Amino acid sequence: MLLDEKRFEGNLGVLPNILKKEMLLRRGNPAHETYRTGIVVNGGAMRGTIGAAQLAALYDFGILSAFDVAFTGSTGTPPTLFYGSGDIAHTRDVYYKECTTDTFLSFARLVAWRTNPSLAPAMNIDYLCDDVLGMRFNADTYRLWRTAHYATVTTSEGESAYLDMKALPDPMQGTKASIAIPGLSRGHVAIGDKIYFDGDGAAPFPAAEAINRFSLTDILVLANRPRPKEDRTGRALSEEAIPKDSPYLQKVPVGVREAFATKHLRYVDGLDALRKQKTCRYLIIWTDGSIGQFTTNAKRLKAASCAAQQELRSVLQECQVPMNA
Repeated sequence: MLLDEKRFEGNLGVLPNILKKEMLLRRGNPAHETYRTGIVVNGGAMRGTIGAAQLAALYDFGILSAFDVAFTGSTGTPPTLFYGSGDIAHTRDVYYKECTTDTFLSFARLVAWRTNPSLAPAMNIDYLCDDVLGMRFNADTYRLWRTAHYATVTTSEGESAYLDMKALPDPMQGTKASIAIPGLSRGHVAIGDKIYFDGDGAAPFPAAEAINRFSLTDILVLANRPRPKEDRTGRALSEEAIPKDSPYLQKVPVGVREAFATKHLRYVDGLDALRKQKTCRYLIIWTDGSIGQFTTNAKRLKAASCAAQQELRSVLQECQVPMNA
């Protein structure tokens, strides 16, 4: 298969290695430890339906236990939670069903909030996590998942933190923290005596962190956004910054405001760190740009999601490892 290098970046050998690891684990063969595998599912708001579809493609091929660790941030966290509990199809559908309703996301509420912050936030993460996802989530099954799962969050000081999702009494509360976008959602989520904000602020591209913490040999990154443009040296160019004086950042702690105003720089640094490291094979799957982070057209979201699932299924089909390998 001829792949678009702008969208499939890195070493395509990561996929057959993941398949091999799954096969060895099923056989109880300790040789699976040859491969230390990880998956990263990044943020990207509504583009999360792409990452969810790609997780569904992995699940279609029976890949569930092969990852030693998953690092997820923002919109990448909910589908990974359901991937681990065996119900990934449900979360993929949520993006173009419940998430396109005014109950979840209303730009009219966003405009109104600018003049009256006491009004309901534009993005209702409590509705999403409690009424939509929470009613389907099986925490017991999720905790049996072999993969260690860490969700990125931003602390009140603007620093990155990684929640051990299986260790939390309520993983759905950790999910809320990972997707709590300042200025869009209600702002922060309390876990114990700490408050957290969306992980995309302080840790927008945590792949190198996962590699270093777990000595990974292979890592798959579901980017949930298009490949960034690059300068003449091949270094990624950062996205436009969020102004520090944005009205949507005025009601958050100073450290959080600084984190989100500079997250575009850390995204580039994180991507650069992944590209420069020499110890781990990596494969990044970028999106094709057919949907944006705040696309709310259900038909477009569903079409992009279905196309992403079918595309990765086709790639995996060509990467299959013979059962007698």
